[in-house]
Amino acid sequence: MEKFASRYLECNPTQNIFASADTAYVLSYAIILLTTDLHSPQVKKKMTKEQFMRSVSGINDQNDLPTEFVSEIYDDILNNEIKMKSGVAGKVKLNADIASVSYRQLKQFQNLELQSISQTAHALMEAATLAHVEFQTATHYEHAKPMFGILWRPCLATFSIGLQSSDDADIWKKCLEGFRFGIRVACVFHLTTERNAYIQALTRF
Repeated sequence: MEKFASRYLECNPTQNIFASADTAYVLSYAIILLTTDLHSPQVKKKMTKEQFMRSVSGINDQNDLPTEFVSEIYDDILNNEIKMKSGVAGKVKLNADIASVSYRQLKQFQNLELQSISQTAHALMEAATLAHVEFQTATHYEHAKPMFGILWRPCLATFSIGLQSSDDADIWKKCLEGFRFGIRVACVFHLTTERNAYIQALTRF
């Protein structure tokens, strides 16, 4: 979604709604959560338009998106569910209507995704171990700010996937700690967009 947000702004240079790609990224994530909330039969208490508008407040470089724009998004998602196109992940086939996918198939698909992420991370760690790189010691807490700017999106996605797909209490605990630290770091550096993104994602669980 990060690349999608950047590409959207690149292809729409004259748009005057989003202050940055971060806004498009956070809003895209909010739309996915809204779709699940409004159309999943497992969610009994549906999100209202007012709740959705509050959840995306302040994400546009500490300003609000136009009220009419956000309202139209809610109405559009309410009346037109976003559905995934049919595709193949490994040997597991997902139909266009996610409701028709069995719980077992969905878990297999999620496990394949997690396995792929794990293998990629393992390969990167091995490559880093073999590489001879000179590291510098940070001398001020401000040095962590650019690192957080790079990592907050993939970390947010990882913590969300862990809470949503795992049945392991230890994984839940680690993901919740990740959310807590992410919000804390964002507050230390007064990063409102990043803080709101973590809080909004956390409130959906």
